[in-house]
Amino acid sequence: MKCHTVGLQAQLHRASYYLAFLSAISILFSITTSQTLLALSIASLLASRHKLRAPPIWLPLALFLAGTLLSMAFSPSPLHGLSQLKKMFVFSILFVIFNTLPYVAAARR
Repeated sequence: MKCHTVGLQAQLHRASYYLAFLSAISILFSITTSQTLLALSIASLLASRHKLRAPPIWLPLALFLAGTLLSMAFSPSPLHGLSQLKKMFVFSILFVIFNTLPYVAAARR
């Protein structure tokens, strides 16, 4: 049972990479498809229970997100900033690729 679980986790981790790749390609055709594939990629990465690492650019992105949230909080109309917050989801592709690319490169060796 333990061996089957490890194999499934490796497959989920590999699927996360391919889903992220498809997400990056599908943005040329459909934003909805791209974001759906990105969400599936994140879900499969989390389900793989692989140790997650933060990319080196995480601090500037976190500060940018915090600044966006802070400006929304003090805005006279915070609901207008919701569309900008939704666009932050696209930055999660950096997180997915950073956590899956070394694995796929090692698997090909």
